[in-house]
Amino acid sequence: MANYKNIDIEEGLIGMIRHMQAVDECREELNNLQSVWDNLTLLGQLSGTGTDMNGTRQSFQKLTGSLLNQLASETLRKCVLEMTSKAQVAIDILVRNLFERTADIGFLATDDDICAVLKEAHNLKGKYSRKSDMEASLSQLRDRFSEYLAKYSVYSDIVLLDTDGEILIRLKDHIGVKHTEHSLLKLSLETSDGYVETFDSIDFLPDEACSLVYSYRVVDDENKALGVLCLCFRFDNELKGIFADLVAPEDWSVITLLDSEGLVIASSDIHHVPLGATLAPVLDREYRILRFSGQEYLASTRCSSGYQGYAGPQWYAHVMLPLQHAFNRDASGLLKNIPQDTLDTVMEQSQLFGESLRSIPQQADRIQRELNRSVWNGNVRQCRFGQGKDTGFSKILLWEISNTGARTQSVFQRSIANLHETVVSSVLEDSHFQASLAINIMDRNLYERANDCRWWALTSSFRELLAEDEISESGKERISSILAYINSLYTVYTNLIVFDVNGRIVAVSNPGEASLVGQNVGEEWQRHVLMLADSQGYAVSDFTETRFYQGRHTYVYGAAIRDPDGRRVVGGIGIVFDSAPPVFSNAARCVA
Repeated sequence: MANYKNIDIEEGLIGMIRHMQAVDECREELNNLQSVWDNLTLLGQLSGTGTDMNGTRQSFQKLTGSLLNQLASETLRKCVLEMTSKAQVAIDILVRNLFERTADIGFLATDDDICAVLKEAHNLKGKYSRKSDMEASLSQLRDRFSEYLAKYSVYSDIVLLDTDGEILIRLKDHIGVKHTEHSLLKLSLETSDGYVETFDSIDFLPDEACSLVYSYRVVDDENKALGVLCLCFRFDNELKGIFADLVAPEDWSVITLLDSEGLVIASSDIHHVPLGATLAPVLDREYRILRFSGQEYLASTRCSSGYQGYAGPQWYAHVMLPLQHAFNRDASGLLKNIPQDTLDTVMEQSQLFGESLRSIPQQADRIQRELNRSVWNGNVRQCRFGQGKDTGFSKILLWEISNTGARTQSVFQRSIANLHETVVSSVLEDSHFQASLAINIMDRNLYERANDCRWWALTSSFRELLAEDEISESGKERISSILAYINSLYTVYTNLIVFDVNGRIVAVSNPGEASLVGQNVGEEWQRHVLMLADSQGYAVSDFTETRFYQGRHTYVYGAAIRDPDGRRVVGGIGIVFDSAPPVFSNAARCVA
């Protein structure tokens, strides 16, 4: 313990309590009352009233220390909980998004149309006329890339390289770079992993100081590398969206993303904490007071808890809150719409408060009872032994003692009520945050599902095989193998289903549900799929029980498959979302 303005305060709170306006106002009021108690104790000893206030004075002084420590601790705990929650959510939502990107590059690198273009480029390699000879096929592939970006808006560009680093095609044609010397080319050609994740200054993206690119080699039927496909992630846009969801306009906190060296690579306020600044991550405790740019901050850092085995880059979410603004946010807005009787009932629930917090009002009541007893005894003594004496001063002193006791009790009651409100508002804010996070994660998750079904419906093999009058067994096996590969990358689905224009299932991704092949889909969403007007449309079932999810509730997303010319619908794809409770477990883990 350390002494702060005549009050014993836990040492860890000394540097912060002066910034807690409500706590410091309470301290000042109680300190003034303590001075009154000192004077009353001395006068009581001199007056001969028989009222010893020394014990009461010491009890109030001790209780004052307990109350202020609890107020400061709960105020700090509430602030730190909010900061750590924001940091954990920021990094986990980002990593969850990036996990989807590792699946995207793994699937797109096997695309038949991309393979065909790279084979053509390989065969024409060294010929002066290669570009002109490939103009038609490159134009078709550019259209296909445009379709992809229309569905997956998380990417800014798609770049296709040959094995020597020559850029064969990209969507951002205005960028004049024709060749890359970046190491991601060699890594993508040689890696034993399923993708290469690069965050760096990249020569074929000269407009960006640092870019996040997912790349992987494209191979032929003999597993020989033909080139490298690169998906350029909209890193700044993604982080702005995450930060906007977590930092309210009146919020003084700054959320930053740090690399493994503590370098700021993204900031919710670049004018406050600029890109390129170096910060010290707080990895060994919940929080720490740090100095940055001549100011003190409360800081907290979180690393990713990972998602389905993917840990993401070695990045940290780091939240900084100026100490002078950290503790003075008004939380009454959360409580004002709650009926007072409901609020009183909640505050009476002892499980919300620790033992030390529950004991404070009990101690205050006990001290007040002892004070009342002392004043009563003093009045009785005056009546019994005060005949013939001037008892005016003694009566005034006893009245003043009683009045000061009432004032002290009132201060304690208000402070205890504020303390209870701090705890309850913290619980409410935490609950509100978790609810917002859960729906945010769900919205993001389902947005990706709509993208997936529309893109996979464009798979050339699906379109060609379903356009035939009768699909052969080998054709069905081909569709099944593609679906199984997709499902191995995108594990949020329990099954992927391809059906023909009559609604008959021709292939599934899940071998355990192979018995579905040959059956009719027979659900309303299938009818909507076959009526979709273009490749941007999709259909989704109600969140209801379905035989495609063992009779449980889920969503099934679907998109129409068109013939190679795109003129007529020849079937559809349905993707069965795994909606079991683990979908929400990440939200709970983020704010635990």
